[in-house]
Amino acid sequence: MKRWSLLTVVAVALWVSPSAAQTPSPADRETARTLMDQGDRAYAEKRFADALRAYRDADAIMHVPTTGAELAKAHEALGQLLEAKEACRLVLAYPSEATEPAPFKAAREGCATLAQSLGDRIPSVTFRITGLQPSDAFQMTIDGVPVRGTSLEVLRRVNPGPHRVVIVAPGYDDTAATFAVTERSAQRVDLAMRALTSAATPVTRPLAAEPARAEATPSARPAPEEHAAVPLYAKVAFGVGAVGVGVGAVVGAMALSRVSRARELCVGNECDPAASNDIEASKSLSHVSTAAFAVGLVGASIGLVGLLTRSTAASSPRVEAYVNATGAGVAGSF
Repeated sequence: MKRWSLLTVVAVALWVSPSAAQTPSPADRETARTLMDQGDRAYAEKRFADALRAYRDADAIMHVPTTGAELAKAHEALGQLLEAKEACRLVLAYPSEATEPAPFKAAREGCATLAQSLGDRIPSVTFRITGLQPSDAFQMTIDGVPVRGTSLEVLRRVNPGPHRVVIVAPGYDDTAATFAVTERSAQRVDLAMRALTSAATPVTRPLAAEPARAEATPSARPAPEEHAAVPLYAKVAFGVGAVGVGVGAVVGAMALSRVSRARELCVGNECDPAASNDIEASKSLSHVSTAAFAVGLVGASIGLVGLLTRSTAASSPRVEAYVNATGAGVAGSF
């Protein structure tokens, strides 16, 4: 293994394909060589996931048979047989160069042998779907990956290990199943789809005849009467009253301010001539304030009358007898 890895690293470091569309730079080749070293160490320590990452990154840089072959081996070690076979297919598809290094030819030969053995080792599963019509559309996923095809009997190749299949179809309950397969096995998984059940339709039965004492036409139990709405005039009156009180308060404050200023201009019974203007203004403002308060009081009174009238009408006692399918009795509002 060490000798093979060393040859791989040397080939990666030195080889430049004449047919390559983009020749790797010296930095690219050195990076790929380092990644291959890391992958070899991880593979030898059975850290196959780490080896896979290193080989994949090296192959993404170089795209040569040796990096692809190491990638296939890492996939195989992880039980990813499908991915290993695909990596081998890509290696075998690389164009062969007459002057290519010997490790490249050895990589092709190794991948050809590995791909042939993988063909027999990869498990197969046949999914048989029942309960659907051939014309019904459905979606099938295995481990979250969509499966193409519309046949009700589906053959799939899968990696060894546990898997989960889910089928979704309009008008049917979702169906899911878990299964596990081993290398070289062939297995069948049956999936039964069930149509969605429609909601039960309620059945209405005729009511039995009422006794002779209940000759009156059956009526529903009277609902408690709602409170009557506040009359519009009461709402308007409350609004006018609020405005009147507000105006009265503001104008009253202005009148008091004028009186206070007039007092400052007077000494005893003698007043400065300028105080007469404040005195007259305070009298006028007082009249306006009084009138506004009066309007506010009247508005509030009218609104209160409307409110009380509404409450009286709403609270008038009312008694009714009732007869229906559940019994008879007396109900009312008080």
